[in-house]
Amino acid sequence: DLTSGNSTAAKSDLNKVNTDLQAQEASNATGNLALSSLERLVVKISDALSAGAVQSAVQDVAGYLVQHGQASGSLLNISA
Repeated sequence: DLTSGNSTAAKSDLNKVNTDLQAQEASNATGNLALSSLERLVVKISDALSAGAVQSAVQDVAGYLVQHGQASGSLLNISA
């Protein structure tokens, strides 16, 4: 949804990811309040989408994937 520019659907997807992350945190409650790199990514994407900056959100995801060893894939094959 994000790569197609559908920000409404991307926000919905992001909400689902955030819900899953919160459920995972609840089941792994360790008292650690630090955000994981994935949680920081979700926050960045949410902020970008809220600002209407879909391309910025795509770049955030692409940067995350490259930093975490996923330098190729359909997400990076976007059209300008």
